[in-house]
Amino acid sequence: MLLNIVDVSKTYRSSVAGGIGIKILDGLSMELESGATVAVTAPSGTGKSTLLNLVGGIDRPDSGSIIFKGKDIAKFTDDELAAYRNRHVGFVFQEHHLLPQCTAIENVLLPTLPAVSGGSESGVLDRAMFLLERVGLADRTAHFPGQLSGGERQRVALARGLINSPALLLADEPTGSLDRANAEKLADLMMEINSSTGTAIIIATHSEALASKASRHLLLADGNLRGCRA
Repeated sequence: MLLNIVDVSKTYRSSVAGGIGIKILDGLSMELESGATVAVTAPSGTGKSTLLNLVGGIDRPDSGSIIFKGKDIAKFTDDELAAYRNRHVGFVFQEHHLLPQCTAIENVLLPTLPAVSGGSESGVLDRAMFLLERVGLADRTAHFPGQLSGGERQRVALARGLINSPALLLADEPTGSLDRANAEKLADLMMEINSSTGTAIIIATHSEALASKASRHLLLADGNLRGCRA
């Protein structure tokens, strides 16, 4: 078992109405095996991004456990969470978040900087080139984000998310800003990469078309998950 989420709850305090607590996740549990793909669908504001942020170590749960490869990341220190995010988890967001002043290959290489500065560089440039070729952008390595189409920018972001060979890729509305054709291409590419590398993927999405490509489809409602397709 790669990931085991056990009875996780998360409440945010509202900035209005006296700071009333808004419970987003309420005793949520989920298991994810290595190499699996899971799509989580829900209306906006119901906790999809919160779930990914907790699994990715960007935020912490109020209660419950998030066990990754046998270790509860909810108990990690800030430094341990930073190492976890860098070594084990890749991220793809609705907005690509590429640095405009960096070329495509420089953007892909950004997550490797901590490793390189620590003296553990090992073929990262070759891997970046391989990934850009894998996502169909071998001829765009020196292009800046402003010179790329929306679909191309999101494919660079996908390559960046995979540069450190993560066991888990978290994709938050990855096709949300793309037209139908580019959304279909990116969805197929993610599934192909899952099949060829064994990288597990959790996708938060509004798109039923994207959700249908995952091996499991879960609905997030009232702070909990229920199966649409197992």
